[in-house]
Amino acid sequence: LFGLDKNRALQAAERLQAKLRERGDVANEDKLNLLKSVLQSPLFSQILNLQTSVQQLKDQVGHDAP
Repeated sequence: LFGLDKNRALQAAERLQAKLRERGDVANEDKLNLLKSVLQSPLFSQILNLQTSVQQLKDQVGHDAP
């Protein structure tokens, strides 16, 4: 689920970046480049995986509780 959301966010950032490029908005285009690099980062992917694992553990503990 997080991987899908991450890909959607990346695609949205790329579309927005193309529009900014057309308008000549260089400052915000640079900010989007930074966002895209974070979304593509292996470390960011690991953080998302850890969040998923933690949530799954919380769900398991919640279901196992009396």
